[in-house]
Amino acid sequence: MGDVSPLSINSSIARHLDTNMVASQLKRRRLDIPDIPDIEKEQVTIDFPWLSKIVGTITSTLAENSTQRDKYPNEPLRFLDTETALYAQVKELSNITENPSLLEDPQLLIKVLPDLLSHPNEDIVEQSTITLSDFIDHEYEPFSESFISWLLSTKILQNLLLKSPSIQKLSLQMIAELCEYESFKEQVQLQLTEDVFLFLSRINEQTSTPDMTETLYDVIYRLVSIDISTFCTKFPFAIEILLVTLSKMINRDYTPDLEPIEDIVDSLGSCLTDHNGYDSIVHYEGFELFVLLMKKTGEWGFRTFLKLAGLAMDSLNKRSNVDLSLDIVRSNHFLKSVFKSYNSGNEKSVIQVFVGLMVFLPFGSDERVRVINRLVSKEGKGVKTILKTTLKTDLAVLGVNGTYDFDDLYLEKIEAGLDLIQKVVLLFAWLLIEDDELKAEIVSYGVDIQKINVILRSYEAELVFNYDNAQDENKEDSLETLSMVRELLAHLE
Repeated sequence: MGDVSPLSINSSIARHLDTNMVASQLKRRRLDIPDIPDIEKEQVTIDFPWLSKIVGTITSTLAENSTQRDKYPNEPLRFLDTETALYAQVKELSNITENPSLLEDPQLLIKVLPDLLSHPNEDIVEQSTITLSDFIDHEYEPFSESFISWLLSTKILQNLLLKSPSIQKLSLQMIAELCEYESFKEQVQLQLTEDVFLFLSRINEQTSTPDMTETLYDVIYRLVSIDISTFCTKFPFAIEILLVTLSKMINRDYTPDLEPIEDIVDSLGSCLTDHNGYDSIVHYEGFELFVLLMKKTGEWGFRTFLKLAGLAMDSLNKRSNVDLSLDIVRSNHFLKSVFKSYNSGNEKSVIQVFVGLMVFLPFGSDERVRVINRLVSKEGKGVKTILKTTLKTDLAVLGVNGTYDFDDLYLEKIEAGLDLIQKVVLLFAWLLIEDDELKAEIVSYGVDIQKINVILRSYEAELVFNYDNAQDENKEDSLETLSMVRELLAHLE
């Protein structure tokens, strides 16, 4: 196995890569062990005496094998028998899963696992990793607090990411499962995120199997999701690696079965909902990447752009959204393609982007005029398309109790699609207050001003409730949206 070179994305990432450590971990000599057939065994009680016995046997075999390796370093047949025996003993150790309460006192396991997982024979390391992974199951959490605490206090999982691909995948699967341990989630995020993202940065420069990629991206999403705020605050360099990973899709036809990139997209989407994450994405030129995806990556790239740009534009107090809005319009691609790709799967994101453009583009600017023209040209084709495609959702909302009111059934209305109707109403409200001539034109296409006011009033009541009940760090966003709704209402009445 060859040395692994660091990926030089830029100095902020390269600093985290230690090539010497990687090389020293990977330069291991491998001695293949023949497959050991499963043999029918007599019934054994899996209890503490059994565990004590098997650990004692493994300890003795490790000592004998080490002596043989030291004495006959160039004669592998001399230590083949002890390594074959050791392989079988490690495999037998997996039977602990029949009695996971044995994990409550991990001292016996702690005696042998580090030596097994660092053994010179990679077959033994791989089987030891399989055995370790059998112990990692969040259903065992009531029994394994001490064991997991010990495991996270070591660098075992991080070091396994430097082994062969099969062992790397097992390590990633264990990290994914550890993300489900309620008592350890935060610790897992703090201790393992950096190493997993450095692994991702190396993988970005290599050809990896779809199976490995899918496993890795799943782990990434789980780590990010544990606590968005902590992730964005503690690991800004990881956001850059996410963007680099997404940039690999430029000028490529996306095949979901072969390149499961959606977990990366969702991770970036989560970062956009956090102030520090948003700022990091801007700093690492993420908005420019989103526009490139829209232009150069076909239908999938356009959908991804809509999703990420829509999330970005939810932040009404971010100055960078002005630059994003200008870039979107100047690229021509959004306005040219938007209604060709408009459907029930992306209509909410499309409307959110249009609302964002109306919020952030300067009044009287050429870019703002182009957006308005796209909606009202050809006898209001854009406005009529939006009205037509959201009619079914509108009827579903009214089907709850015949109103848009903020009442006891409000959550049911949201589930029926009221949040989409609110976004449509925001867009039409911005068009209605642009000027009197445009207002008359919009009304002629079937937009009901009275209905706009009713829905905005119910939305205002929701936002007041959200503001009153929001955590301090989230009050600013609620207040910005509330202020916008009240401004629109004042101009409409």
